[in-house]
Amino acid sequence: MNSNNLRIRSSDIKTKNTTCFDPVFISDCYKTILKKNEIFNEFLKAKSEKQISIIKQILFGIKDNCTHDTVNFLVIVYLEADIKHPAKCMVSRYVTKNDFIQKEFTELLTKELDNLINKPCTDYNSYVPVITKVTSCIENFPSGAATVQNLEIKLAEYFKNCLYCCISSLSDDSKAVAPTEKNEIFTLVHSTLRLLLHIIQKIREENTSNLIALFRDIRTSLKYLICDEEAPMDTKSVCGLLYVSMHILENNSDSWIDILESGHNDDNFKDILSDDPAKLCIYSALITVIPTDTLEVELPSGEPAIIKIARNILEIGERRSWDAAAALGVWRALAGAGAGAGAGAGARLAALVLPRLCAALEAPADAVQHAAALALRRIVRRADLRRRHGDETALDELLAQLGALDRERKGFYVGVCALGAELGVAHALRAGPDVPAALLAALRAQPVQAAATTALEMLLQKHTQSASADVIFEQWIAPILSHVNDDAVDSSVLTILENLLVLALKLNSELMDHILPRMQASRAAPRNLLVCASALRRAGALPPDSGGRWRGALPYEMLEHAAVDCNEQNRILCLSLIVESPKSTEIFTKSELDLVLWFLKFNINAQQPHFRQLMLSILKRFIKRLESSYGALIRENDPNDEDNKSQYYLTFIDQLEELCYDSLLEGANYSRRYVALQLLAWTTGLTMHGYVRNWQEHQIETLLCHLGDSYENNKALALELLCKCPVDMIKSKKYSTSLELKDILAEASSVKPTDCVTAVYKLKLLKNMLPENILPGTESAIPNAVTLSLLGTLLDELDWQLCDCERSIVLGARRAPMYGVLHCLAHAVPTLSPLGAPEAWARGLQRVLCACVRVCACVRSVLTCAAPEGHLPTTGHMGHIPLEDGHEVTAQMVLLCAWRSIKEVSLNLSSLVSQVLTHDEFQPATLRSTLVRQVGEMFTTLLTETKHRGAFEQVYVGFTRMLTSLWRSRNPEFNSLPKLWLEELLTSIESGDPENRLCATRRSAGLPFMIQALVMTELQAHGNPGGFDACTRRLLRVARTGDAATRCHALNVLRALLRDRAATERGAACAADALLLALRGFERQSWLERNSATLLFSALMVRIFGVQRNKDSENLCVRNRMTGRIFFLKYPKLYDFMLEKLKEVHDDNEERLLRPSLYPILLLLARLYPSSLEGTVSNLKLTAFVPLVRSCARSAVLTTRRLAARAAPALVESERYIPHIEEMFELLSDVKIKRNYCHGILLQLIKLLEAKPDKLAIDKSKTRLLQLLEQTSWILRQSLGGLACYPIADEYIKMINILIWRFDVLIEEDFINKIQITLNKLIFKVTENKHEINPGRELCLANAAYLRLVISHRYEKNNDICQFVYKCLAHECYEVTLTALNYLLMLHGVFEVENSLQEHLLEICSGLDMFESDSAYTESLCRILKSSKYLECTQKCLKLLTLKRDAAKIIIQAKMDRDEVVSDDFVIDKLLHYIDNEHENLMHFYLGNLCNFLCPKMAAGDLNESKLVNAMNVIFSCSLPHNNDETRTVVVEFLENSQKVFQDINLKSLSEEEQFSARTAWWGCAAVALHDDEEQLRARAAAALAPSRRAGVAPLALSRRAGVAPLAARAALRACVDARRLAALALLDWKAEVCASDALDAQTRVFDQNETYNIYLEETFWARDCARRIKEICHEKNLHEYIYDLINVKNYRETFENLCGDNLVMFEKLIKGVEGEINPKVKIFVDTLKSTQ
Repeated sequence: MNSNNLRIRSSDIKTKNTTCFDPVFISDCYKTILKKNEIFNEFLKAKSEKQISIIKQILFGIKDNCTHDTVNFLVIVYLEADIKHPAKCMVSRYVTKNDFIQKEFTELLTKELDNLINKPCTDYNSYVPVITKVTSCIENFPSGAATVQNLEIKLAEYFKNCLYCCISSLSDDSKAVAPTEKNEIFTLVHSTLRLLLHIIQKIREENTSNLIALFRDIRTSLKYLICDEEAPMDTKSVCGLLYVSMHILENNSDSWIDILESGHNDDNFKDILSDDPAKLCIYSALITVIPTDTLEVELPSGEPAIIKIARNILEIGERRSWDAAAALGVWRALAGAGAGAGAGAGARLAALVLPRLCAALEAPADAVQHAAALALRRIVRRADLRRRHGDETALDELLAQLGALDRERKGFYVGVCALGAELGVAHALRAGPDVPAALLAALRAQPVQAAATTALEMLLQKHTQSASADVIFEQWIAPILSHVNDDAVDSSVLTILENLLVLALKLNSELMDHILPRMQASRAAPRNLLVCASALRRAGALPPDSGGRWRGALPYEMLEHAAVDCNEQNRILCLSLIVESPKSTEIFTKSELDLVLWFLKFNINAQQPHFRQLMLSILKRFIKRLESSYGALIRENDPNDEDNKSQYYLTFIDQLEELCYDSLLEGANYSRRYVALQLLAWTTGLTMHGYVRNWQEHQIETLLCHLGDSYENNKALALELLCKCPVDMIKSKKYSTSLELKDILAEASSVKPTDCVTAVYKLKLLKNMLPENILPGTESAIPNAVTLSLLGTLLDELDWQLCDCERSIVLGARRAPMYGVLHCLAHAVPTLSPLGAPEAWARGLQRVLCACVRVCACVRSVLTCAAPEGHLPTTGHMGHIPLEDGHEVTAQMVLLCAWRSIKEVSLNLSSLVSQVLTHDEFQPATLRSTLVRQVGEMFTTLLTETKHRGAFEQVYVGFTRMLTSLWRSRNPEFNSLPKLWLEELLTSIESGDPENRLCATRRSAGLPFMIQALVMTELQAHGNPGGFDACTRRLLRVARTGDAATRCHALNVLRALLRDRAATERGAACAADALLLALRGFERQSWLERNSATLLFSALMVRIFGVQRNKDSENLCVRNRMTGRIFFLKYPKLYDFMLEKLKEVHDDNEERLLRPSLYPILLLLARLYPSSLEGTVSNLKLTAFVPLVRSCARSAVLTTRRLAARAAPALVESERYIPHIEEMFELLSDVKIKRNYCHGILLQLIKLLEAKPDKLAIDKSKTRLLQLLEQTSWILRQSLGGLACYPIADEYIKMINILIWRFDVLIEEDFINKIQITLNKLIFKVTENKHEINPGRELCLANAAYLRLVISHRYEKNNDICQFVYKCLAHECYEVTLTALNYLLMLHGVFEVENSLQEHLLEICSGLDMFESDSAYTESLCRILKSSKYLECTQKCLKLLTLKRDAAKIIIQAKMDRDEVVSDDFVIDKLLHYIDNEHENLMHFYLGNLCNFLCPKMAAGDLNESKLVNAMNVIFSCSLPHNNDETRTVVVEFLENSQKVFQDINLKSLSEEEQFSARTAWWGCAAVALHDDEEQLRARAAAALAPSRRAGVAPLALSRRAGVAPLAARAALRACVDARRLAALALLDWKAEVCASDALDAQTRVFDQNETYNIYLEETFWARDCARRIKEICHEKNLHEYIYDLINVKNYRETFENLCGDNLVMFEKLIKGVEGEINPKVKIFVDTLKSTQ
């Protein structure tokens, strides 16, 4: 069973949309005040929702009864509630809007706040509550702000003390402060600084002097913070604002100039301005604090102040270019400066900023990019302001600088967009030559596509609104159409271009007249034209059809081609184009409806789910529009006109239904059946005036058969259709599908699950259409009476089966499996009603309960057994029990019978409870209570005792449904039952399970399911998170403090709760604690607990990072990763824990010690990456982990070293990249380094080098990398000695490869020469003892050979490359030989890379001519082919030889060890022999050589045609589905290469029968290829076989220049006039069994799904269509006998026997009337030939 079921909400209830918040907790000091009032006391005890209700009640009546106690209560609630709590928001909003309460509220709030700040504070934590409360007061709350102003001096002093306390905690050397604690302190500091800034800005004049008296102490704190490297940048920014504000307040409004002129001499600023980050904060503060007009004042130097500030800020940015946080501060400040600069200073500021702006627009941090873009727009505004004053110099300079920007960078497009937005299109177009063309070209470059799209949309919109249609078309639309007509345009670019066209057309409809002629003359690909037409369609009404063109735009011939195109996107575009319309009543033309039918004919069996879903969604809209437009068409009809203009609509519906019923043939695949039934269901529901649906008996027969479909959605659709057909037609005829009740009950008793489901749908049909078959007589007209009768019948049948199972569950599993009847009951009980027969209803429910109890007792022994393979209650032989009839019953059969029965029991019980709770007729009430409790106990017993996962997962579904009913019950007794059960379970877990009911294994079995159901149903039904929060808190506590078994249960339950999608919001609150528990659980002694911790960790990884989006766990999608900044802001507790565990490894030199918690920690770190904003709001940085992860390389455990290597690249910041690598090379330079440590460092280095930053610039003169690299060469040299360590040499080789590839600037020729010499010695070193064990030697030699080849090509040292390759081919080591073969395949361009060495070599290798012209090359390959013992070597040799001219003869000579020339006939015979006898993985090589040998010979007429017959038969056998993909691909290639040759070949030397055999085998290959299950092979075959003439499909569709859908190509394949060939194709033996036989052994039928597999192949349709074609070309009376005679004429029968196999025998049996098992397709073939239609 799939464990994902835990995530699925079984009930169909909707989660109640309630906000999740905790109740307001009132401190003890206030409780005594509130308890005096009854309402206030009730508030103390209430839950969150009730508290909100009480506050609403109080506020509603406070105007009439505004007492002191009431206002005091509101003040207390406001102070005690959390920020953003609804209670706080309600109080603040009410007080703000009502003047009468504001004064008293402010006075009381002042009093309470004064009391709070007068309380002594012992540490920084004691300041947090008051700081939080004061912060909420100043946020959009006038009364709160007034309160702060009343206490401004006291609060300022309080905040000063808070800062001192925080700084004392940070600087206390006697006590180490954990990083997480530091982060909490900085958060408190940040809030305190903001409050101080607020007080300084709002200080009353009379209190100014008192406030200034505090500045000295405050400055001391600010200096410490602003210069502290660990302080977040945002906190430093607030420090800067506060520092400047204090300076101005203390001196005067112009004193800020002193900071610029003499700041370095001022004692207050001297230390600060010597530190760049602090200096940046001061300058940014000047821009923010000083008014904009004041900033333009000229300094004594004659320079405006704002320019000097900007220059200083830019200088800081250049000095700290590596610091992303500083870069963000720089551009935020410059954006502010741009807003403040006037017309004069704006130009100078633009000239200063623009040269550096482009780099900022390309910054890795989005925040920096946005700040730079904002700065640019503000600079543009200032330039425009100056232009309005008559000076265009600034604008011209700005345009010139923008025009000089690189078009491959984002800066240019952001600049154009800013110009267009601020100045208009005319100025934007001056930014460079042909701006529209540059913007459109940029759409194809992914890095700038988004920026170019934004600019295009903005410019096009502005220009279209102001210019004429001619100008817009010439300047914008014509270039867009040129790009649309380009076949090389990507689909994503086409979508953008389509949206641009729609935008333009909506703004200016006159553009339509310009675009249509251009489209009509276009020769672009169908995709491009469809996109263009789609844009016109979306923009508005198109003209009517004219001249064979759809809407005057596209020819219908082209649309027919698109409807059968091999490209799915074109097919969907075509259908969407016809269906989509701005008006739902727009009338379809007859041609459009014909096109829809054409589309469905060739796409109704589409296999791809996404295509099917898209198609059905469009068709649903089509049906809706069909109905709406028909009404409009009827209204347009003239009543006096005899000509019915709407008749073609009704004809279309008949044709559509005929097509759908025609598609419901036996053997149709799932897609065809589902689409056909769905379309029929939609069309049957249409309301069409004047249309009378003509039901036919064969339609009802078809629908009845589909009640037995293996897919339940198809059964439901068939039932829906049958319920709409006339009842008389079902009654009047006896169909092949029996609707007798006894037959349905027999079907319900089948061991095959699909039969049980079929029985349910048949019973539903009887209830709706034929109730008299259930309850004869007049009572059949009463629905409830029919249901009660059916219930009684089913219960009688169940009683009989129960008696059998109670005697022997083993016999019952085969003869009376129970679950089928229970399944029928589960669908009968919910429809019961007490109406008219309450007593019978109650008795029926009690009987259901009794039956369920008996079933549970019957299967209990099976489900409580812990054996995973099942349990036989009776002794058997080797897990089997023989029965009297010779069959056997296995343990798995009994187990499946048991858990399926329990599944149905749980559903019945949940429905029973729902019935009892819904209807009050179930009396007495005590009996109802007893029944509900009894059912609940049954569920809890099943979930606690059941060991089999399949059983308790299904019980969980029923339990969830029952709980939903209980939570929604209005009866308090029932409403409290889930809480009672949950409490009992949690108590049992906490107490260690004294009754020993819980299962310790199987992941606690059903316990997590049970608690998940109890908790999540409350959250879904009531929206109340209280139960979830309380449960998780208890589980977390138990998981920390309980014994091993208790902890294990708690972890398993937590996993279930946190995986549930309904708990996404609430689960985040406890995720950090749960993750800590999981990490600690890895180090537990018990395996069960470690396993539970692992599963919890896995669930949390999915919850935190999302479901993994790709298969490669090492190269995760960015959506499965997170920045360290965000992760540790969410889960700060993990930072300290992870650091501590890694420090243990770092400080402990015990390398061999296993540390299980390291694995999850390293996995977590591998999911993180540095944020460009790291250090802005938090001091929890990833860089702290870098040295600790590096120390993990010492571990003796290989997995630890590999995980550390995966984590390392994500932790290193780009500015520390080179220094970090240098440090690692220094470690490797030590020859005495331990080998494990060396290996771990190499692994990390490789990952780091692979993750080289894109924009990394390396100055060779400033790095020691080359010197350090040469010092590490001992790692490779040591592999030549006696005690070689090959694993580290292998990793070193990989590292050198990456250095050559990515860091070639560091590599010098002398070093490469030394490496090359060492590699040669290593590869060809003679091994003295061949039996010596050298771990890793073979792989090391193979990689050494790859590196040797890389060096030869990269540094042009390929003089001896041929000899090197030949020596490798003759090497004793298989891996080295394989390396040489792979290299040769790379030269031919037919190799798929598997590692970075191969990828690098493939990128640079060349020189195939050297080998092709060398005879030793072929000799070496032939030698390997003859002597190799390894299959892979043989495969690659054959592949290489196949690429040579006369490959077939070379291979035969090599295999036969003959030097003389071999004849063509001998070659063909031997290849046929090898195809039949060699290993199956070599078959496609010999087949490929045979095909390559035959095609040119046939084209030249130089072939012994007698050999062709056998060859074609073999090729046909290779085309069948049982062959592997490679073999079938070769056959398709043969079809592509021989299609024209085979049509033109004469074959005159062969007899007529032999010609027929060869040609029919070729056509058989084509037919099989068109039915292949691989989409790519079908498409290639369809493209190869597309004829140039119309054969039932559109001529343009089947032109050789474009591929068509396989269904269309098949129609062409059947378009021949040879009845004998068509008969052979119809009866082909495909060697593929699609439908399972009904005569299967009972043991197998338990697992049977009624359909072996659902594939593309539909033999019955192929046979029927061939028969229909035969009927078109032949007009004999008894056509089936005529075909039989054709088959048996002369020697044709042998061909039919070869191609058709058993199908020919079955065909003859049908013709002669012999009974026996017949393939459905043969029967359909004969029936079609016999039919008169």
